[in-house]
Amino acid sequence: MGNTARCLAPIGSGADPNPTARFSSASVPVQGGNGVNYYQYKNLEVDKLLQTAQASFNEAERKEFYLRIQSFTRDDQAFFPIDQQSQIEGTKAKLVGFHANANVSANTWNIGSWYWEA
Repeated sequence: MGNTARCLAPIGSGADPNPTARFSSASVPVQGGNGVNYYQYKNLEVDKLLQTAQASFNEAERKEFYLRIQSFTRDDQAFFPIDQQSQIEGTKAKLVGFHANANVSANTWNIGSWYWEA
């Protein structure tokens, strides 16, 4: 870990919950990494789990890897969430399939399943 006492940074994801940019040792920007691991979190076991999860096309298998990663980041106290942003958006009554999701950066995460009711 670096010398940063605290860092306030938003955390979000797209439709794929892959957290590599947040937790990979290679994603620390101040160390030349390409990512948003601002808290400089490094754990070799998490790096291995991230790589294994990325290589899998099996959704259930990936979920298990991500849950194990979550256990490590929680136990290592990689970050402390202080709030959960909620997006409040209105939709037309005939729009079917829209579901707000506080865990993604935009509520268009499932836009492929939206349709207009006749």
